[in-house]
Amino acid sequence: PQLLFCPDSGKALHSSFSQGMGSPADQPSPPLAFSRLMQGGCLPLKEAVGGSVPFEDPTNGDIAIEDYREIREITSQTAAAFRVRIRRTQFFNGSVDDRVGAAEMHRALVNNLHRDTPPSLDWVRGHFRWVVWKLAAMERAFPAIFGGKCLTPDKVYLQIVNRYDKEVRGSKRSVLTKIQEKDEQNTAYMILCVSQVVQCDSKPVRLLLTDGWREADASLDD
Repeated sequence: PQLLFCPDSGKALHSSFSQGMGSPADQPSPPLAFSRLMQGGCLPLKEAVGGSVPFEDPTNGDIAIEDYREIREITSQTAAAFRVRIRRTQFFNGSVDDRVGAAEMHRALVNNLHRDTPPSLDWVRGHFRWVVWKLAAMERAFPAIFGGKCLTPDKVYLQIVNRYDKEVRGSKRSVLTKIQEKDEQNTAYMILCVSQVVQCDSKPVRLLLTDGWREADASLDD
């Protein structure tokens, strides 16, 4: 299985297709790989980053130092209130502070839904939180490739639209959503991310876990 990175649609899908990755000489350089991503395609994450490993070096990329410092401070707990800086945008204009947050994302989504049932602001804010946290992590981990290119208003908006298409229009729910709504056993196989260590100085250690869509409280066994 490979992790496919599709920044515009917001998809992160495991694929079991059998095509080989090819020899290193056949692989595109990170800038070429990223340009293919920006054209709407999906690539294995390994290919998108040219086989490189996470390395925080803001001097090697298209991101200003002050923006990088701001992105470094984003956590799963602060992402919901973050306001994304507007650089170039197709969807947002006239922001008072040249930034957009969850409220502006909600307004844009409602204005473009026409006859569809609009989501609540809380729904948008919840997904905005995880999208911002994820894209900030991409820029932080691979600034030479993704710096200044992932955490943009348009890409955040498009990923929220994709989530609306899946969850509301397509009635597809994440594993934690199904568990919390009593439609799945909590013993189901799943891969979760630690979004926060709540308490680690006493036992049991308490964590917050996420599937990228919802969050759940957990504790470690002794």
